[in-house]
Amino acid sequence: MAFSLGGVSDKKATLPCPCGWRGHPRRPCVCTPPAVSRYLSRLSGPLLDRIDVQVEVESLPFAAWAGEGSASRGEGSAEVRARVAAARARQRERFAGADGAANARIPPGELCRHCALDAGGLSLLEGAARKLGLSARSLDRILRVALTIADLEGAGAVASRHLSEAVQYRSLDRLQP
Repeated sequence: MAFSLGGVSDKKATLPCPCGWRGHPRRPCVCTPPAVSRYLSRLSGPLLDRIDVQVEVESLPFAAWAGEGSASRGEGSAEVRARVAAARARQRERFAGADGAANARIPPGELCRHCALDAGGLSLLEGAARKLGLSARSLDRILRVALTIADLEGAGAVASRHLSEAVQYRSLDRLQP
């Protein structure tokens, strides 16, 4: 599953392999490694570059879905709504007078001004770029997502933990041959 934070919300989904069962806990995948590689290679780099958040969604056992054996199912809607409203307010304040007032709409030339990284953050981003073969556009997407994560947390600046989480949302980049 992948979706874009910028402009019109756009959702895209794909199966993990041609048969659709790769990684399933009970159903065996019948695809050969070359077939999976060919299938994933159809997701071109330029297409993936334009997707802000990419996540793999695994099969969820019924007990986990129903919340059995767990005291909490995570944040409730009201808490999430409040965090999103506060993050949007931070973005409006950050971009007061600018068109759009959202992290997704920061012009590429201004992105570094809003995401000043320390040495640890730069090192983390450089390592991810090298290991995953990320393009400049992908790095911009990671910075935008990291800034949004920082806003949702109420942090004043992008920290290494925000960058690390944002890199984790590039799961399809990690699957590319």
